[in-house]
Amino acid sequence: MELKNSWRPAKRIDVSQKFEFTSKYFRQKRIDAGMTQSELATALGFSSAQIVSNWERGVCAPPMASLRPMIKILKLDPEEVTDVITEENKRVLSELLTPRRASKSKRA
Repeated sequence: MELKNSWRPAKRIDVSQKFEFTSKYFRQKRIDAGMTQSELATALGFSSAQIVSNWERGVCAPPMASLRPMIKILKLDPEEVTDVITEENKRVLSELLTPRRASKSKRA
């Protein structure tokens, strides 16, 4: 059975809101550690601070491969990071999978 273009997302989520909580979380933890975006990027092996800026603006999430080193560098609790990411993903999935309510038209 072939599934040609049969799957379509039920809703679109504004990309800037997709990682809203995790972006704020990682930004605050970086600031608490006294690091700049550039310093964190360099410590993680990236050549530009743009990647950290993207995470902090919610454009994308940190790559999974960067999580363990970031936890160590920022001295984060791995369980807390797991909880933050899990809750964010639950929120995003809930928004995507919850059926939209039909809007009520105004009666004159």
